[in-house]
Amino acid sequence: MMGFLTFVAFVVFIVFIIKGIRSKKKNKPGKKNYLIAIIAFILFVIFAIASSSSGKSNKSESTEENTLTEQSISESQTATTSSTQSEQESSTSAESSTEESNATSSSTAENSNLTIEITAGELGEYGKDLVLNEGTEFEDKTIGYFVPTGTYKITNIGDYRTQVNVYKNEKNKTDEGWEEWADGKSEALDVNASVEMTVDDGYFVNVDEPSHILLEKID
Repeated sequence: MMGFLTFVAFVVFIVFIIKGIRSKKKNKPGKKNYLIAIIAFILFVIFAIASSSSGKSNKSESTEENTLTEQSISESQTATTSSTQSEQESSTSAESSTEESNATSSSTAENSNLTIEITAGELGEYGKDLVLNEGTEFEDKTIGYFVPTGTYKITNIGDYRTQVNVYKNEKNKTDEGWEEWADGKSEALDVNASVEMTVDDGYFVNVDEPSHILLEKID
């Protein structure tokens, strides 16, 4: 609007300047025309200044609006990204927690239901060859069954009376210079008889041939 008024004022100014010049050439008074031209010029200047100020104001407001819009979009994107990351982390944490819980439950269930069958002279899953007095004429080879630590119900499922040993996997020398297991305990079992024995860390189960026993983990 200001631009239009400025243009009109400028046109009026030019028109009346021209009229004043023509009146002067014709030796007619042209004061009225010059006066109107001066007024039109003043209005032109005023409208021009007002139009310039209005343009700057509009430009400033437009810039501020654009800045606010960009900030709003940026904040919205940041909030969305943060929310997505939070959901992903929560989902990952929940899955990890569930997997750990399932693994713990599974491990506990497996341990509580663990059953091990040992046949003397056969390594099986837990057997390991051991030797006392190695390299001497009294060399004693045997098998140590390194089962998971815990308390077991041990049953003699063989055809003969047997002795079940739980030894520490550490050797001591007697006063005579012979090796023996540093610590241990033994239980004699009739056929089909059972006994509870605890296998601590660093200990192993041992039986001589032709023993055949069953271990059921109870703790």
